[in-house]
Amino acid sequence: MPLANRIQKVVTMEEGTLIGGFGSAIVELFNDNEINIPVYRIGIPDVLVDHASPDQSKEKLGLMPDQMADKIVKKFSLVN
Repeated sequence: MPLANRIQKVVTMEEGTLIGGFGSAIVELFNDNEINIPVYRIGIPDVLVDHASPDQSKEKLGLMPDQMADKIVKKFSLVN
């Protein structure tokens, strides 16, 4: 947690659902330890995903590497 306090931003990525996933556990851990820094969770939202190839599904959900990088940059305003 010292690293999270120093960086002041955390991004979690998971191939599973966001609800009850790794990112949720991080948010709970921070909350329990009164660490108030932004956490951006990337993963599968609670939506019905159409039958498709894994890459097609990831692209539709915005989970391809370039899409995730764009989301992170926009979320934390890392670029003007």
